[in-house]
Amino acid sequence: MNPSFAIRCAILLLFKPIASSNLPSLDVSLLPLFEDAHGNVTGLNVTLHIKDPRSRANRPLVALDLNHGPTPTTRYGDEALAATDALGPLQLAHGDSNGTDSVRTWVVSPTSRDPVGDIIIRCAARPRATSANNTTSGPRVDLRDDQGSLVGIGTGFIPYPPDEEDWNVTVRWDVDMDVDMDGGGTRFASSLGDEKETSVVGAPSRVFEKAYFAIGPLLQRWPPWEETPTATSNDTRPFAAYWHGTLPVPYPADRVSSTIRSTFVAISSFFGDGASPFRVFWRRVWTGYGGAGGFQSFLVEYAPGTEAEQSEPALTNLVAHETVHAVAQYYAVVAPFCAGALGRREFVRWLNNYAQAYYTGGTAELAWQEVVERYRTGVEVVKTPYTREFVYLAAVQGLVDRATGGKKSLDDVVLELYRRFLAREKCQTEDFIELLAGILGSDTAARESFAGMANGSLIVPSGDAFARFGLKMVRRDAEKLDLGFDSRYLGSRVQGLKTGSRAEQAGLREGDQIMELVVRRNGSDVAVRYWPRSYDKVENWEEPASLFIFGKLQDKGENPERPPLLAPLFLAAITAAPFRPRLPTFSCYYYNASEKPNPTPDYN
Repeated sequence: MNPSFAIRCAILLLFKPIASSNLPSLDVSLLPLFEDAHGNVTGLNVTLHIKDPRSRANRPLVALDLNHGPTPTTRYGDEALAATDALGPLQLAHGDSNGTDSVRTWVVSPTSRDPVGDIIIRCAARPRATSANNTTSGPRVDLRDDQGSLVGIGTGFIPYPPDEEDWNVTVRWDVDMDVDMDGGGTRFASSLGDEKETSVVGAPSRVFEKAYFAIGPLLQRWPPWEETPTATSNDTRPFAAYWHGTLPVPYPADRVSSTIRSTFVAISSFFGDGASPFRVFWRRVWTGYGGAGGFQSFLVEYAPGTEAEQSEPALTNLVAHETVHAVAQYYAVVAPFCAGALGRREFVRWLNNYAQAYYTGGTAELAWQEVVERYRTGVEVVKTPYTREFVYLAAVQGLVDRATGGKKSLDDVVLELYRRFLAREKCQTEDFIELLAGILGSDTAARESFAGMANGSLIVPSGDAFARFGLKMVRRDAEKLDLGFDSRYLGSRVQGLKTGSRAEQAGLREGDQIMELVVRRNGSDVAVRYWPRSYDKVENWEEPASLFIFGKLQDKGENPERPPLLAPLFLAAITAAPFRPRLPTFSCYYYNASEKPNPTPDYN
C-alpha cells in the first residue's frame, strides 16, 4: 500500500465491457503447465498479443513490478521474454526503476528496428517458492501454489503495456472446455470472469495490476459451477467465490459467501453502482491472514490455525474495507449498516474497535510525513493510515452535521468526489478540502481539520458525530497498545523485550521463537499469555450506547476497563504479518464464562 493520504475516489474499479475498434488491444492467453505426476498446475505459459500502431523502438512496450515491499513478483530475466512481429524476432531490452517498489520496463531495443504489425510476447510464469519457515506475510502480489493449483494477481506475473489510456483487453484460458465442464479436470477464473474468454475496456495497467487469477484441478466455486452466479435473486450481475480444495470448517462456503455478497451489494448500492460484478478468491498460505482488494474482486488469505482469529465478522469487515479503499474504514462500517447488511451490535463494536485502535495504537501524535517515512517499520505504523482515516472522517461527519443542522453529511462530500472520479475529473486532496469548505461555509475550518490530521494533533470528533445513529461519543481512557517487544520481528523471534512489560512479567524471554500459539525456548514449547497493553492509559473516545470493548458488551454497572470474569489473553503469537498485520493474531479478547470466546476484531 502506498501510504499517501490523498483523498482518492477509486471506490470501485469500473471498466466498460464493450470493445471499441478505435482502441489498441491486448489479448492475454494463459496455458497451464502440468509437469509433475500428480496433475498439479506447475506454471503458466503467458502469451501477449499486442495491437498498437504507436509501437516504436525504445518506446515502453510492457512493464512488470519487481516487488511490493518484501514480496517479490515473477522476475523475468534478460532472456525470459521472447518477442516477434510480422517480420520475425524482435530484440528486447529492459531497465529497472530505483524506487522502493521497483518496476521493470521492456522496450524494443533502440539498436533494433521499429516493430511491424502486431507484437507477440511469450514468457513462462512460475509460482514463488515459499515455505513455512522462510516466508512471512507481506503485500499479496505473488503468484503462489495452493494445493496443486495457482492463485495470484496480474501485477505479479503478467507483463502489461504501462498505459493509462483505455485498451480493449481480453483474457483467454487455453484449456480444453470439454475437460473443464464435466465435473472434474482443470477449472479457472479471474477477476474478469470464469468463462474461457472474457473482455473489458480499460487501462491495462489498472486491469492487470488488480486482477486475480486462479486455476487448478481442485478449484471450487460458490454458487456451484452448474448454477449462474448472481448477486441476489433479483440482481443479475455476477457474484462468485472461488477456493481450492476444502475451506476450513469455520468458513462454511454458503454462509460466508452469502454474507460477503450482502456486504458488497450494500456498499455498491450506497455508491449508486448497480452493475459491477464482484468475485472473491481464497488462497491458503503458510502464515498470517488478511486480504487485498482487486479489480471488481477481493483476495482472502488464510493459514492453518488462524481461523478463530479471522472470524466471520472480522472477515466481513475486511471485505467491506477493501471494497471502499480511500475512505475504507469509515464506509466499511457505515455503508453496510445503513443498507441493513450489518446489525447494530456489530456496528457499535466496529466503531469502537477502530476508534480505540487509533487512540491506543501509539502513533496518533506522528506527523503524516513521519508515518510515510516509517511505514513498514512496525505493525502500529502500518495500521496508522486506516485508524487515523476513520477517526478523521468521523470528525468531519460531526463538523458537517453541526454546520448544516443535520441536513448534510460526509456522504455529500464523498459521493460528489466519486461522481467526479467516474467522470474522470480532478479528484485530489485539495478538491476534498474545497468541497468540505463549501459545506461548512468556512475554508479555514476545513483546512484546519485536515492540517490537524496531517500534523499529528489528536483528533476528537464531536460528541454527536454519530447522532444520526443514536450514538454519542464519550471519553473513556484505555491502556496503550504495548506488545512488550519489537513488533518488526513478529515473524521470527522475540527481540527488544521491554523490562517490566506485561510480556516479560508473563514469562516471555528475549530470543523466544514465535510460533503458532506458543513460543519455543530451549527446545520446549511454552505458552505465554498476557494483556498486550502498557500500564499507562491514554485518552480514548468511544460510543457508550451498548458499549463494546474488545468484543464484549459491557453491562451497566460493570467496570468497562476489565472483564468481570476472565482476564484478557495474549497468546504469543498465533501468526505474524509484518507488512499487513491483523492484530487479532495476538488473541486479545474479553468474554463471559458462559459465552464462547469472541476474538477481538480490533486492528482488522
